[in-house]
Amino acid sequence: MTEPSDGGLPSQEATEGDVALYELARWRFDQQLSQIDALDRKLATILTLNGALIAVFAAAIALRGTEDSGVVWGLVLAVVAVFLANGICAHQAFRLRRWEVRPDINTFEDVASTVGITVARIWVAREIWSAYQANEPFVAEKARWLRRATALTMVDLALASLAAIVASWPW
Repeated sequence: MTEPSDGGLPSQEATEGDVALYELARWRFDQQLSQIDALDRKLATILTLNGALIAVFAAAIALRGTEDSGVVWGLVLAVVAVFLANGICAHQAFRLRRWEVRPDINTFEDVASTVGITVARIWVAREIWSAYQANEPFVAEKARWLRRATALTMVDLALASLAAIVASWPW
């Protein structure tokens, strides 16, 4: 059973401010979970786009023919390096999965039966807010890894464009 994060239970009756605190904490936590979901969707899109860029790049090289060109091999190495770096960024962002979600149901039932539902809502608000604050650094880290992956995707796009130019250039 989890103990309340602040070490104690509120002992007064709920005021309008307490009810507002509960609603605000719940709303912010819902927003945070939506933000996490949006970051994950963006990461999935970036990974899909990078996979497609590899296919475009391979097609451009195939169009170029079998001649051995230092430019083509330089592009191959650059694309592979960027693709791997992007994969690392995506992995780092996706590995952030252990989100704090409070309160647990058993503890809530114990608290509500001890102090009543009105005061328990104040405690729930504090627990939700504690979970929100505990998650914030991890959400920020996930967003940083997503920004890195996005920047690398822009590099991949530039390399794919360059590959198309090299493939069609009359050397």
